[in-house]
Amino acid sequence: GDSVARGRRRRLGLRSDRGLQDDLTGVVTELKFKEGGLDGFLPEDLGALTSLERIVMHRNRLRGFIPESLFSLTELSTVYLDDNRLKGPLGEGVGNLVKLKELTLSNNRLTGDVPEGLGNLSGLTQLWLYNNPEITGQLPASLGDLGDLRELAVYNTKISGSVPSSYSNLQSLQTFKAEYCLLEGDISALYAIQTLKTLSVSGNAGISGSLEGAANLTNVEEIYVSETSMTGTLEDLGALSKLRMFNAAEAGFTGPLPESLPVSLVEIDLTNVPLDGTAIPTNLGSLTNIQKIRFTNNGLTGVLPDISAWTSAIVVDMADNRISGVLPDAIGTWTSCKRLTIPNSGISGTLPSTIGDMMSLEILDLSGNKRDDVEDSGLTGGIPTEIGY
Repeated sequence: GDSVARGRRRRLGLRSDRGLQDDLTGVVTELKFKEGGLDGFLPEDLGALTSLERIVMHRNRLRGFIPESLFSLTELSTVYLDDNRLKGPLGEGVGNLVKLKELTLSNNRLTGDVPEGLGNLSGLTQLWLYNNPEITGQLPASLGDLGDLRELAVYNTKISGSVPSSYSNLQSLQTFKAEYCLLEGDISALYAIQTLKTLSVSGNAGISGSLEGAANLTNVEEIYVSETSMTGTLEDLGALSKLRMFNAAEAGFTGPLPESLPVSLVEIDLTNVPLDGTAIPTNLGSLTNIQKIRFTNNGLTGVLPDISAWTSAIVVDMADNRISGVLPDAIGTWTSCKRLTIPNSGISGTLPSTIGDMMSLEILDLSGNKRDDVEDSGLTGGIPTEIGY
């Protein structure tokens, strides 16, 4: 036990016993050198540590290939090797690690397909492969057998194909992050997962389908579907009472919006979503948690409700719509707001003098609000002298 541990330290360039833990028989059960500036290779004879249960070596400078011998360490429950410089394929041998619960290999230089053998790891709860730009292939259907899986993160890879229908069986999954891959098809299999809190597939132009059925995601807090080819209405959003973040910018959704948006919303971005003629939600003024709202170039219609309660607002961008209404005097209480842009939208009235109390304001654009297609539109009066003081 001890001689093997010393050999590993020498080969890895380690100069301290810190991080090595032995059980009562002196057999190494944990290698722990996280964030330690460790520089070197994982040795092939790592497989001699047959009682090893945990490898915690993330945020170092480990390079080279993952040795095949690692896949013989069947007692492993945790492998943290993210944020290194490892290269090459993961290999089907990973399916031998039947006790593995956590596998993090993100932020490396891995290549090749995602192994189907991962579906053998019935106790796996966490799988991070993100930020490996040369990982290819498809999402293995076998992952749908992992009933304990809570986190699946594969974003910024070249993974392609569709989300397998078997993923509807992942009834413990809380996080699905697959932004900026090469995925296509619909993602409706994920709508069956009521435990899901984060669903993120932005930047996959081939993803289509709609959000019909997403109302089933009663625990979801974040949905990111921007820069996809998804279409259909956004009505199901109204049922998502825990939703905090929603980004559908540059997607193909159409109206209508739900009459009432979730009051839990902190950020919503519908930039360049073609909602032409869709009525603005009536409860917009009740979004008391809102920090960033981007209803830009949507063609929304109706009357802007009283938005005095947006006291946490940081960004308010509602450019290029067809809405009437006025800015409230209480806008001066938006002391954190940095950007207020509502040009070309049809608002009217005078610019409140209290806008001078918005001490964080950096960008203000209320130009072009006189519109022929919005009755009584256009701001009147002068610029309040309070602005700039």
